[in-house]
Amino acid sequence: MIRGFLSRKFVVYLLVGVFSAAIDVFVFQFMMYLDHSVNFSLLSSFLSGIGINYIGHTNFTFRVRFSCASFARYLAVVVLNYFLAFFVVWACVIAWDNPLLGKLISLPVVALNGYHLGRKWIFPSGSV
Repeated sequence: MIRGFLSRKFVVYLLVGVFSAAIDVFVFQFMMYLDHSVNFSLLSSFLSGIGINYIGHTNFTFRVRFSCASFARYLAVVVLNYFLAFFVVWACVIAWDNPLLGKLISLPVVALNGYHLGRKWIFPSGSV
């Protein structure tokens, strides 16, 4: 397990993820700045990175061709990660009235879950 997290694939996964996360956090803060609700801001930010993230992981991280099946599995993981992020953001809102802290804390949780499921379920042919 540790070996998989120290591979070139994991480093590329993190780079694609950092780029997606930067867009995600920017959109989240921008929506909050425009005085949108936390829920709307969180959903907007999550949706903003979906295309970039999938294309990046398909072409650079796992080096596989697009398939409808892998995209459907990717979207299932996105939904799961959205609810993980939602839980962490709202836990921080309740505890400290700080949605940005929750968003930042949720990023590594979502990243590790996404990498593991990406290797094992979304892009299994790219995990050799």
